[in-house]
Formats: sequence, structure tokens, C-alpha cells
Amino acid sequence: MMFALAILISLFSTSESSEIPKIDTIKLAAHTEKSSLVFDGTVHPKKIAQVSSLSGGQITQIGVQLGDWVYENQKLIEIDHSRSLLAKKLSENELNIAQQNLKLAKKVFERIHKMHSESLISEEVYEKAEYEAFAAEARYSAAMDNFDIAQLNLSDSYVKAPFAGQIANIHVGLGETVLPGAPLLRLAATDTALIKATVNANDLSSLQHNQQAMVEWTQGALSFPAKLHAFTNVSNPKNHRYPVELISPNPPESLVFGTLVQVNLTTADTLSGVLINSRALRSFNGQNFAYKIKRSKDHYYLHKTRVSILLELDNGIFLVGRELNEGEEVAAGGALMTDGMLIRIGNVLKIEP
Repeated sequence: MMFALAILISLFSTSESSEIPKIDTIKLAAHTEKSSLVFDGTVHPKKIAQVSSLSGGQITQIGVQLGDWVYENQKLIEIDHSRSLLAKKLSENELNIAQQNLKLAKKVFERIHKMHSESLISEEVYEKAEYEAFAAEARYSAAMDNFDIAQLNLSDSYVKAPFAGQIANIHVGLGETVLPGAPLLRLAATDTALIKATVNANDLSSLQHNQQAMVEWTQGALSFPAKLHAFTNVSNPKNHRYPVELISPNPPESLVFGTLVQVNLTTADTLSGVLINSRALRSFNGQNFAYKIKRSKDHYYLHKTRVSILLELDNGIFLVGRELNEGEEVAAGGALMTDGMLIRIGNVLKIEP
């Protein structure tokens, strides 16, 4: 009789234990993430210029075409320089004549000066020789200036690249006549990318010069580093947002300028909490919950705990606030979880970023 009763109690206990659901748990680990600011921007060349010439005339040569890469001071376009060349030759001849006249005037003055010191000539003759030497030197100086101007006018007929870059547009054709200062072509320095964007007033307080960022182009297919170059605390009156600029030296060659990019800027702020996965979270009425594991004697039960999500990481992992503590355990998920539900502990999992 006693043996049958013991068997019955054992069967009842086993049946009751099998009815308690077995749930895997997550042992919480502390984690710290640097805060980031994400916004959209547009990528541009750092330097872009409408190249023109101080000289006007007919286009006689175009040495580049659209898309060509050029180096600094490379000749791009040539304007008819026949008149400038003649003017240079004329001024060069005038300079040579002025130079010879100066030499002669100096020799004459040296002789007159010697004779004057010996009282062999009058004061009037001496002053005249002195004046002629002074005038010859002035004419030589003027001739040299005219020659320099003629050289500059001739060099203005050759349009050169002000910096290394890519030909972005050519505005003129061979044989066209242009005025001085007219834009001839557009040159872009694509060795450094400039990302222009705007942020709102709340984000402005997180900005510091030289903050590091990752720039994603074409939905993450291409990414490259950048740093915060400039920003202002004066908003654009049209949209009341604040302009920011980032620079990226040596961007990928496949980058298309003028396109939209996403900027992930690392700020000085840090976020600290614990890591859990999406299966451990529940949401209701806009609030997020997790089920903490509580122990009472030899029994385990669920305790519904409200949590705040600080950051979403990759692969469905979340960084949550200090409502949960390092070393505690939460339910890793299940078909049905309720506050106060009695459970059995299954596998203990660990979440890593």
C-alpha cells in the first residue's frame, strides 16, 4: 500500500514538472557604444572653379576634353596670341635700346663728373649730363615694365589649370571668339570629397571639429571615412536647419559626385547598458518590455520589466538602459510569456555585438 502511494506521488510530481514551460535565458552583459548621429548629405568635389582668361580673342587650340584628368599649371586652352607676340617683340626691342642708351648716358656722366671735379667744365654742362643719365635710367625702368606686361599678356593667351583635377565641362569651341574673363571650362578637384548636409538644432550641440564619420553611398554598397570639417550655429532661413561640411581625402574612384549619401557621425557621447536580442523584447502601447528571471526558493518565475532601447545594433541586437543590470537573466523569448509565470530554466545564452 505504501509502495503504491509513493509511486502515485512520484508520478504526480513528474506530471506537474513537465507542465512548467522550459525557457532559455540570456545572461546580461554590460556594453558601451559611442553615440552616433545619422543624416543625409550630398557629395561634392572640395574645389571647383570656372576657369577663364584675362585675354580675349579667338580660341585656336583646346588641349583637353570632358572627363580628362589634368595636373596643376597644365595648358588647357590657347587663345590667338599673334598680337601679344608682336607686342612682346616690340617691347623687347625698346628694352634693348633703353639699355644701350642707359649704358651710354652713364659713361658720358662719368666723364663729365671727372671733368667737373677738375673744374674743366661749367656747372650747367654737369647738371645736363646728370639729368640725361637720370632720364636714361627712368626710360630703361619703364621699358622693362612694358616688357614684363607684354610677357604677362602673352602668357594670358595660354589658359592653365589652377589646380589638379578633372575637366567637368567645356563651355567654348574651337574658333569661337571670347571676351576677357569669360568662363571657358569648369575644373573639379576630385582628390578630396566634400559632403554638404544640414542638421537640426538639437543635433548641433553634439558637433565638434574633426569628429570621425563613415559615409555610405548607394545604400551601403560603398563606404568611406570622413571627418567633420566645418559647421555653423546660424540656421538657413529657408529651412531653419544648420549647414555642416565633412571632408574625405582620397575618396573611392567609383564615387559619383552630386549624389545623395548617408553620414554616420561618431559623437563624443557614449551609451551604456546591456545587450539583448529582439526575441527577448515585447512591445505594448509604445512601451518596450523584457521578462526578468526571479527566483523564490527552488522556483523561477517571470517578472515583467519595462526597458528603454538606447540603440539598435546589427543582427537584431539592442542596447537597453539600466533598467536591467549586468549579470541578471531575462527570458530569451517564447510563444507565451506572462508576468509571474512559473518557468524552468533551459539553456543560458550570451549576447555579443
